[in-house]
Amino acid sequence: MPGMPGAFQEFLALDEKQITGIPDSVSFNEAALLEPMGVACHANVLARTQKNETVAVFRAGAIGLLTLAIAKEYGAGESFIFDEHASRLSQAKNNFMPTMR
Repeated sequence: MPGMPGAFQEFLALDEKQITGIPDSVSFNEAALLEPMGVACHANVLARTQKNETVAVFRAGAIGLLTLAIAKEYGAGESFIFDEHASRLSQAKNNFMPTMR
């Protein structure tokens, strides 16, 4: 929110058109991923991810993994992901890059 303090505060006054409810079909855990997914979508839009294009993602945390998943939805070809944590790389390998070595 430009010009406003961050949302990590006890109370925040917003106009009702700036908020929306969570449908009953969406869990709180799923809803919590909406903001990081928005960041990942925006990254792919800015990168102009194309079908069959080689993609590299640096860091395999939540946003990195979502960025990779969305790139795959865009039809990205060969993909690389880098991280110093083996567990994060394992998540990427098991979920998005089954042929990764």
